[in-house]
Amino acid sequence: MEPLVFSVSDDGTGDEASKLVLCPQRSISEPMWEELAARIAAVPNLIPYPAVVLAEHCREGYAAAAIVGENIVSYLSLVPIARRGSGAHSWAALTAPFGIAADQNPTMDVFEFTSSWTDPAWRGKRICYDLHAPLTERHLRGNGLGILGMIGRGSSIIPRLGWNILAWDAAPFVNSLIAVPASEFPAQAAAGWRIPGHVKPYQGPHIPVEDPDHPWNRFCYCWVSDPASAIRLNEQLRMLLCGDLPRWRSVIVDAFACPESQHKIAFLSGED
Repeated sequence: MEPLVFSVSDDGTGDEASKLVLCPQRSISEPMWEELAARIAAVPNLIPYPAVVLAEHCREGYAAAAIVGENIVSYLSLVPIARRGSGAHSWAALTAPFGIAADQNPTMDVFEFTSSWTDPAWRGKRICYDLHAPLTERHLRGNGLGILGMIGRGSSIIPRLGWNILAWDAAPFVNSLIAVPASEFPAQAAAGWRIPGHVKPYQGPHIPVEDPDHPWNRFCYCWVSDPASAIRLNEQLRMLLCGDLPRWRSVIVDAFACPESQHKIAFLSGED
């Protein structure tokens, strides 16, 4: 797939002035990737990734980046965490411990938005919003499901894209692909990326992001691109795995909590 690297032109006249122009990935040097990795790691609510992983996501067509001169000013990735076929992150690899035949595995590809970051000096110019379009068009059009764990109100872009909040217990086999209870895996959680203790998994219905009365910062939310598809996939997995959610979560942790995994699973604090 073609890398999605854009240069930004801005005439300084306002939010709508920034335009993205596709350019070669080689426009991003190794020091620029290192700087981006450091900037992302400095944000408490973002899972840190090495520069080599950020660059690889972009090279493989699973990330989009905007550059100005020698700086990456915005970046986000929509990476596969469970997909058809074989190899890393395939359904076949994940369900193999259950003895599932290849033709029984789900046919829906699941992607996670990660590393969504924009330089504070370039926020409010629609750059990050405009980067979402080519990624969602490329990977979620058709048989793709997007999922995202987000602490607090977070970015307003996700709800503007039509995504919805789904209670963590509404599709536990699906959302275990991105986060599992820390209490079930204390040793791995101690070494992994753990949601702060005061932030609990949200188990209620969808909430309009404009709701000022909801205690947003108390919870971590599961956002999905299509709630109906997420629930259908969850039911398929529940039946396929004979309802064994604890074992499924153990398989997920074994696959994604290791240092070499390019997908980092999060560990959720206890119920509210």
